[in-house]
Amino acid sequence: MYWFLGDKEVDSWMIVNTFYSVFLGMAIWRGPHNAGFYMTGEKEQINIDVLKMQRAFMNKDMVKDLSEISNSCVTSQQLLSLLFQNLDGFSKAQEKYPIITDNNPYTEFPLLR
Repeated sequence: MYWFLGDKEVDSWMIVNTFYSVFLGMAIWRGPHNAGFYMTGEKEQINIDVLKMQRAFMNKDMVKDLSEISNSCVTSQQLLSLLFQNLDGFSKAQEKYPIITDNNPYTEFPLLR
């Protein structure tokens, strides 16, 4: 997962592990042109409904918004290609990475580690 922050893989895993501690159904999406990442989460398993997504892309205003910077996400197929990993049932093996909290803001002070 080194591509998340580009800097420290451990920071990326802490962010994912923290997100997973709240949302047991989650998916990680690459940003267009690998610019960052996005996580979506639910309390239960995520079901990506391809037909619903295809219908959503019939909304011209939504497509216009998604294509404001580039045309890399103007079809449902392009959006689905950005799905990095659907992490429903995320492996507890990642528990070795600490959870980020107000009292333990690990990613806020990376130079002090």
